Amino acid sequence: MKFQHEENEGHEENEMWTRSKSSLLTMKYRKLRIAWSVVCGIFFLLLIALWVRSYWWWDYATIAVRTGRTALSVQSVQGQLFAFHAAEGWSSSERGSIDLKKWNFPESEAKSVLGFSIEQSPIQTIVTVPYWFALAFAGCAAAIPWLPWHFSLRTLLIAMTLATIALGLGLAVYAAR
Repeated sequence: MKFQHEENEGHEENEMWTRSKSSLLTMKYRKLRIAWSVVCGIFFLLLIALWVRSYWWWDYATIAVRTGRTALSVQSVQGQLFAFHAAEGWSSSERGSIDLKKWNFPESEAKSVLGFSIEQSPIQTIVTVPYWFALAFAGCAAAIPWLPWHFSLRTLLIAMTLATIALGLGLAVYAAR
């Protein structure tokens, strides 16, 4: 026959093992979370510097792919990031900067919603994203590893419902313009 004291000792040892095991798992990934947050923080600061620079300089980087037939380009100008895909007419990759005092940047004809836009033609596609969105994305990416991931199925369903409603409203606003 076991005494009450002996049973409690076994339970306490098991509870201590469970707690130490969970703390080992959180410690195992702690350095990875710190490294991820540092990289995202550096990216965040570089984006801020590029955002400020975009009001004086037009920076671009273009990569020719498929033996010079198409090109992918990323451009930064006037507080906007442009991702550009051209179907033909590019022979080489290039990068550089243009002083905006010497160059008039053409106004976009695409309808913009909160700074986002998409322009399509038979030979090119241009996607415009505002810097504030890129900064918010980098900040959220830095914070995600530190969030506790203990949520229920109910919470997941509510979050997915809200995301679907937001996406539907965004598409409705875009279609109305």
